[in-house]
Amino acid sequence: MLNFHDLPLDVNALIAFGLHEHEWHDRVARWVKEVVAAEQTALATCAVTELGFLRILL
Repeated sequence: MLNFHDLPLDVNALIAFGLHEHEWHDRVARWVKEVVAAEQTALATCAVTELGFLRILL
């Protein structure tokens, strides 16, 4: 279950973060790094977004 401070990622963010050649990879990677460094919140995914990520990549 998500905590109030969890940030659920959508498929677009997962794709941008997962593909180095993506147009927004650097921006999303920087944002993820800032979120992780803050240690006040967590990044979250769910089965639906993970399957969407795989569906687009495959």
